Amino acid sequence: MIGNPSQSDILKHTVRSDAEKARICAANNADLYQAIFRAHGLPDQRTSAFWSSDAIAPPYYSNMTTLDPDATEEQLIEIGRLTDRSGRRPGLKDGFSRLDLVNKGFQLLFSASWIWAEPHGIAARAPQGWARIRDAAALDRWEHSWKESGSQTDANVFTPALLFRSQHTYLWPIGRRWL
Repeated sequence: MIGNPSQSDILKHTVRSDAEKARICAANNADLYQAIFRAHGLPDQRTSAFWSSDAIAPPYYSNMTTLDPDATEEQLIEIGRLTDRSGRRPGLKDGFSRLDLVNKGFQLLFSASWIWAEPHGIAARAPQGWARIRDAAALDRWEHSWKESGSQTDANVFTPALLFRSQHTYLWPIGRRWL
């Protein structure tokens, strides 16, 4: 007798298209942007088409990231609003390479692809060779070492608020001098 599969069994074997994976990656990236901006006390907004912020972005972050490859019209309107509000071209990430912005004065900084790994359950422990950053002192040591390794900014990008307000887990290699 064959029983009905449980919901968790179905989710384990879900086959996703490349387009669906890209949307999931873009949403996860927007979650990180939201966590970083909120940890800095900066305002943000999120729609089904994009994530954005009117604030001056922390180093290495942009003012907008796209969430829907087919919502280019809504994204272009938001880019115009951000440009008008700030008086300059905002930094933005087009996660689907769909926006043609050359005629608006933008230039491509770099091109990249999303990386996909099948999701796994949340582990009780960090993977072997890695440690979870759990306190402000460890995060500060890691960021200090990161800056010494070539970061172009003196600003703190990873604030302690990330450890307490984010649903992300931060892992760093064990055996490095900062842990």
